Amino acid sequence: MRELGDKKLLGVSLEMYANASAMIKADDALAAAQEGLEIFRELNYKAGMGMAYGNM
Repeated sequence: MRELGDKKLLGVSLEMYANASAMIKADDALAAAQEGLEIFRELNYKAGMGMAYGNM
C-alpha cells in the first residue's frame, strides 16, 4: 500500500493487520495500530482513529 500512495488504504490495512496480529499475540500488533493511528490523525479520518484506538 505504501507504494500506491493511498494513505487511507494503508491505515486501514495496518489496523486490520494489528487486529489479526493481536489475536495471535504477535509482537508488532501495537506498532501497527500506532502507525495506523498516526496516518488517520494526519488525514483527520475519525472512523479510522476509532478503529486504531480499538486496536490499542
